[in-house]
Amino acid sequence: DRIADYSEPPKPSIMAAATSEQSPRLDRIELQLQQLTDALQSLTAAGPRRRSRSAPRSRRRSSPTPSQEPQAANRLCWYHHRFRHRAQRCVPPCAWQENQRADH
Repeated sequence: DRIADYSEPPKPSIMAAATSEQSPRLDRIELQLQQLTDALQSLTAAGPRRRSRSAPRSRRRSSPTPSQEPQAANRLCWYHHRFRHRAQRCVPPCAWQENQRADH
């Protein structure tokens, strides 16, 4: 058989036997690996979680309600301070006068 003549004979593989010092260490590593695997599987099975309880950054903050913003020095109500001539819910006391222009 010519192919057998040209090929190298198989080399015997040698496996190092674990010494008595390596066996407990390998057992601990194996146990830790199994614990990590179990923990990862339980986290994956629980599904995705939000990172925090705060609102997502993409959500736009709402405009403040009338009670959250102080009245201006000229004593306009919150609606006239915010919307000027387009205000539709004037709340007394308010110094707005109908003849005021939008540029005030």
